[in-house]
Amino acid sequence: MTRVAQFKSGGADVVNLNSNGRLANELKAAGYNISLQYGGPQVLLPDSTNADSPWSNLKVRQAAEYAIDKESIVSAFGFGYWKSAYQFSTPASKAYDPAIPGRRYDVAKAKQLLAEAGFPSGFKTTIIAGPLFLFRDTIIAIQSQLAVIGIQAEVQFPDMAKWSEISNNPWKGAVLYSNINEWGNANNTFNYFMGTPAARWKSVIRPEGFAEMLNTSATTREPDPVMLKKMENLIYDNAACIPIYSGSLLWAFDKKVQDHGAGTRGQGNWYEPQNIWFK
Repeated sequence: MTRVAQFKSGGADVVNLNSNGRLANELKAAGYNISLQYGGPQVLLPDSTNADSPWSNLKVRQAAEYAIDKESIVSAFGFGYWKSAYQFSTPASKAYDPAIPGRRYDVAKAKQLLAEAGFPSGFKTTIIAGPLFLFRDTIIAIQSQLAVIGIQAEVQFPDMAKWSEISNNPWKGAVLYSNINEWGNANNTFNYFMGTPAARWKSVIRPEGFAEMLNTSATTREPDPVMLKKMENLIYDNAACIPIYSGSLLWAFDKKVQDHGAGTRGQGNWYEPQNIWFK
């Protein structure tokens, strides 16, 4: 509130809105310019490497994704600035494959898969999300949607110290709620989150053949879209992570600010200070 008040009074020329779509729409209606830049998706990370976890079963992971109504989450909480996500990479990435159909909301399909996996009545689990995730209502919505097919999830919001401990080590009997930061070279993104040996996401399954494919892809002179899409499909086919939505980085600019370049790149906090001028 203090930052926005300073911005409105002329004490600043640009303000970071922390992905707050409601505030962006208010400032847009007041005559300010809004810059938008989509980020990597928010994802659920099941502990799929633990053989005694229900999440080690592919059909359970698939069922959970079919049970989540991503479009309703985006509509309810995105204020026009979010996009539903159905794969690891966003359309800004060379790894994105438009041929991937995505697991669209289908409760009947979700219940069928859960029964085929041996959990016709569902099971209990935990969703753990760190303090950096400001939109807790989305996690509560996911909790409610999973409950419809019998997956009863306790939700935890640990403080930063506890979150760092949990997210940087293997976890059991839980799903982490995290996000993907995309780099311009998708090989870097794949390696950061899905590299072997695992530096991050240590309880997330690495699909068979993924490590070898990534090692080959990383040595090409230029990123190979064909190879990147093959890795994208391996992650999707194995439901290694469950993408929910891509949020957006939002800034409000005073109308006199010209040629700032924010939002003109597909990934990262990019702007062009050398070109900015005041009208």
